[in-house]
Amino acid sequence: MDLKSNLKVDPEERYLQNTIAPSKDIDGICIGIVKLQKLPLITKESTNEKCAYIATYGLQSVFSDNLGLAVF
Repeated sequence: MDLKSNLKVDPEERYLQNTIAPSKDIDGICIGIVKLQKLPLITKESTNEKCAYIATYGLQSVFSDNLGLAVF
């Protein structure tokens, strides 16, 4: 199977969006998320249960920057 990746970077925004599409129908996909330095895992699910995310946010760089990563 192939996965097509579409990266979107908007110069007016501070995020990168990566959307993937499989070459054939699949039941699901597994993906990982960074969890460094005892950062709390942030989770949220919509009331209709059709959308959810997991995220981390906090100090994640050698420059002491607060960075975030989310998977929707």
